[in-house]
Amino acid sequence: LDRSSAASDVYKRQELTRITQSLVSNVVKHSQATRARVTLTYQEDLLSLDVVDNGRGMDEEQVRKIAAEKLSLSPVGLAGVRRRANLIGATMHVESAPDAGCGVSIQMPIR
Repeated sequence: LDRSSAASDVYKRQELTRITQSLVSNVVKHSQATRARVTLTYQEDLLSLDVVDNGRGMDEEQVRKIAAEKLSLSPVGLAGVRRRANLIGATMHVESAPDAGCGVSIQMPIR
């Protein structure tokens, strides 16, 4: 998080909370998973949020489509998660395959 500004810190925490809520909601609504794991890891200069499930996953075309939605203004789904991540200086990476679950990683530099 941003050590130089309390207001920025609060904003980033709120966005990370919303990102986490969206990712968990996507697991519940779409993945048909029986398990999911949410991990928040703080390192000296990086915060990582990972949401991984054992659900139905997505094919390469679906993952490519998500990657292409970087500029989407959608407030929902993975496009909304990517938009929120970009707003706080974070990146989003999706790994998935059919019947092999899905993993979404959000990485934000800590200044």
